[in-house]
Amino acid sequence: MRFILNRLPFRIVWVLCAILVSCTTPKEKAVILAEEIDRSAWGNWMAVIELATEAIEADPTFAWPYAQRGTALAYLGRYTDALRDYDTAIRLRPDLDPAYTDRAIVYIRVGRLDDAERDLAFSLTASPNDMKNLITMAEVQSLKNRPESACRLLKRAFINGFKDIKGLEQNKNFENLTYSDCYDALMRR
Repeated sequence: MRFILNRLPFRIVWVLCAILVSCTTPKEKAVILAEEIDRSAWGNWMAVIELATEAIEADPTFAWPYAQRGTALAYLGRYTDALRDYDTAIRLRPDLDPAYTDRAIVYIRVGRLDDAERDLAFSLTASPNDMKNLITMAEVQSLKNRPESACRLLKRAFINGFKDIKGLEQNKNFENLTYSDCYDALMRR
């Protein structure tokens, strides 16, 4: 049944769910909406905002839709609103690691490097080999002019399978590492 529901558009799923299995509680609606965002709306940021807002209205205590909406808002450059949603998600669920990582990315965009570093330190404690955490923390270290620390993090990312060298070379936040010995050694891999 769930396989079939995963293939249908959200509105149809919700109607079927309400009719067939009486999933009409606010929590169930919020969960279905959040799953729909992950399944089919990701990348369509206005749709993500709409569905996440609907999920939040259904269950304001469910943290994940706040984080999802925060990411959509960040992609649209609405950093203050994104930070507010990430803060809410983290307040509701202090162990929601992706919200810390994504909030750190927004902190980088607005120049709050100490806040980004704090969030990423938490995320790396929870997920020490997570590629996104390692690369983002390396970015912070590079921006704070700590090339050796940035290189150590990049090396860990490479060891754990990171392969997007071109992306690193194009990221302007790594420019001050370009001439360091450790960066040259990593790029020759």
